[in-house]
Amino acid sequence: MKKYFIAIVLFLLINNCLLAQNASSKMIVFLKAGKVKLNKKDVVKEWKLNIFTAILDTFSRKKEGLNKVHIYDNLGVVLFEPSPQKMPTGFVSEFQIILDEIEPSSITPKSFYEGLLQYRRSVFLYTIY
Repeated sequence: MKKYFIAIVLFLLINNCLLAQNASSKMIVFLKAGKVKLNKKDVVKEWKLNIFTAILDTFSRKKEGLNKVHIYDNLGVVLFEPSPQKMPTGFVSEFQIILDEIEPSSITPKSFYEGLLQYRRSVFLYTIY
């Protein structure tokens, strides 16, 4: 009887491990009332570029133009830094998370965002895996 019990418990544990969804990017994005949290760290109201880059902590491609664009190919994330008169401001004006295939361009990340995305609007919580 003990052997059957142990076999059933092991089967359930292995089954749960196989069915568990692990985010390959290991990143969590939480949006609520205009506030952003990346990996449980607050991005303050000013959206300073150095805060984003410290949290993302990975290589990004950069593209100059009307905005300086920071493309995180492995994370599926794009940051836009305004550059009036070709002088970067050090702030992020737009933060894009690429969840699905879009029309390819020079600023499209090479992979999609695969982490956890939670969006809270009033009392409802939306979670996208």
